[in-house]
Amino acid sequence: MIFSTPARFPRISTKRSFGLGPSSNVFSRRGIWTFTGPHGYVTGEDEDLNPLQGLSIKKQIVLYGPPGTGKTFEARKLADRLIRQGLIRAWGPKKYFGNQGAVKDVIAARVRRVQFHPGFAYEDLVRGLRLGEGGRTEYSDGILLRVIRDIEDTSSDLAKVPFVLILDELNRADLSKVLGECFSLLEDRDAPVQLAGQDEKPRQVSIPEHLHFLGTINLVDQSLEQVDFALRRRFLWFFRGLEREQFIEVSHHRWESLHQSKRIRKEWEKFAPEFEVLADRAELINREIEKHLSLGPQYQVGHTYFCDIVYFIEKDLAARPHRQFVLYSAKGRGRENTVGALWKYSLQPLLDQYLSGVDTNERRLFISKAEQILMHGIVS
Repeated sequence: MIFSTPARFPRISTKRSFGLGPSSNVFSRRGIWTFTGPHGYVTGEDEDLNPLQGLSIKKQIVLYGPPGTGKTFEARKLADRLIRQGLIRAWGPKKYFGNQGAVKDVIAARVRRVQFHPGFAYEDLVRGLRLGEGGRTEYSDGILLRVIRDIEDTSSDLAKVPFVLILDELNRADLSKVLGECFSLLEDRDAPVQLAGQDEKPRQVSIPEHLHFLGTINLVDQSLEQVDFALRRRFLWFFRGLEREQFIEVSHHRWESLHQSKRIRKEWEKFAPEFEVLADRAELINREIEKHLSLGPQYQVGHTYFCDIVYFIEKDLAARPHRQFVLYSAKGRGRENTVGALWKYSLQPLLDQYLSGVDTNERRLFISKAEQILMHGIVS
């Protein structure tokens, strides 16, 4: 089957959502989000629960999916929007919109990001023994307890404004060991727990009402099966795969940045239809990945891999500034200096790694099929 270049390309919105001020800058996945009720819910074009609503309801969510799908970026933007909603409720519109500098300062102070890894331990997140003054051994608070202390010291006008702790790639650590006795607090915030070990007196801790946890998981790094069911029920889960609209938006943003710095002199609009073709073919490749018995949705190629095409275009246009096509010819054939380079240096090595345990012939056939889709639009 030949996937032909359409005569008229569908129009993809590249607008950003500025629901609560000029710095919110979060991309809407389903239309423009707007601020509504007292819990800070947002609405889109359908009634599916979105991550921001989930964060308001459960206070603990996970964005999970294959690499390159913008989970960490989205987590930061969700934290930004959640805090902005809290601020507009706490301060009112006049103070909020009249103090954008202060808004940015509050957001910076109320978002913390933790990168999990195999060496990350209970002592890093909760507390552990450290050498203090005079060589004495004493307990030192980890990131979670320091965040709780900061929330307890918050001024009254910010008392109900959310605080967000981003737990990036949280499945790369042993979560049961890292959380320790604080594990139960994720389910029952009203019941304090006593921490293991004590100095002069026992120490109890509880999770503040306005502390939100936002985790990310790369399914390829560690299987979701490694996350036990007790932890799963403490979070709401949102799958993140390739997002066509995000690909267009991010590519457009990168193009405009290069255009402003005069590293690319041509206008985006001239070549936007070619990016639609690339988006079509990216979706087709991912459908083949989803159907493959040794792969599946968790091995989708994320949109950020395809966004790197802009930098190959920059290099190509610098050498040949009068190009009429940068990605695909009028007949839909991929150009070697751009689409071919993306395949050779990014996509093919990735698929080779994903299929490293598969029979050699089967691997070669699938990789050839993916290349044919990308370069020619042919689905065999």
